[in-house]
Amino acid sequence: MASKILDAGTLSLPWTTAGERPRKRAAADGSAILLIVNLGEALDLRLDERPETRAPEGRAWSLVLGTEAGEYGGEDTCRLTAAGAAELRSAGALVLRA
Repeated sequence: MASKILDAGTLSLPWTTAGERPRKRAAADGSAILLIVNLGEALDLRLDERPETRAPEGRAWSLVLGTEAGEYGGEDTCRLTAAGAAELRSAGALVLRA
């Protein structure tokens, strides 16, 4: 899957492997990585509703990094909810692993 504009301020960037058609980056064990960049205001993105942000079958996303997390000097305005939504209350990025 190629990069995709999800709305006016949000970009989804699934990783690709050289020589293959664009898709989520997948390891031999089936894991994947997804980068979500929000350039706008608040974002509440239901990850399962879009093929380009859906986790591989049998897996669930976990948060690896949120640029607005307190540990990086942010105000903890980004998170991955228990319901599987990516939430950013301001511009920022999330790195997810499934």
